[in-house]
Amino acid sequence: MGGSGFEWLVGLFVDGDGSAYFAGYGTPDFPLTPGAFDSGYSGGFAGKLSADGSQLLYSTHLGGTWLRDAELA
Repeated sequence: MGGSGFEWLVGLFVDGDGSAYFAGYGTPDFPLTPGAFDSGYSGGFAGKLSADGSQLLYSTHLGGTWLRDAELA
């Protein structure tokens, strides 16, 4: 999973059901889910993966400036 350039993961949390929540920053073409906010620029992103890791359940850009956005997520 990722865009055409680089991505850095800065946060990861796994809930009791095994779903993984993540935050990071990287390229503007990082995969987003339909209807998610798309800043069109490189920067922060956050999302959720299914417990088995096979599905991207939610992913969005955070807008604003790079690392600060991902750290806040």
